[in-house]
Amino acid sequence: MSTEEHKAIVRRFYEEVWNGGDVEVAREILADDYVRHDLRPTKAAGGGVGMASIARAFREAFPDLQMEVDVLLAEDDFVAARWTSTGTLPVRGATWCRPGSARRSAA
Repeated sequence: MSTEEHKAIVRRFYEEVWNGGDVEVAREILADDYVRHDLRPTKAAGGGVGMASIARAFREAFPDLQMEVDVLLAEDDFVAARWTSTGTLPVRGATWCRPGSARRSAA
């Protein structure tokens, strides 16, 4: 697979899983031995199943979540993305030790 094909998979991941909310695509495109390196202390299952679970939780907390890929770097089969995330944590969505504000924010 070419570097451009690898980048296309990562773009698809952000567009369909994060922006489109089709979290099951993660199960399709991520290998069973995929490991998510995360700063959060949570322990999700590995592979696409774990990533689908994480994406589902984020989409439930931020129903209008959008992730814009700012930079996509690739070499051979290694692809890294830098992105900006925007969304609204509804007042009813008090999660992650943070009350909902119903204000849109970006990170």
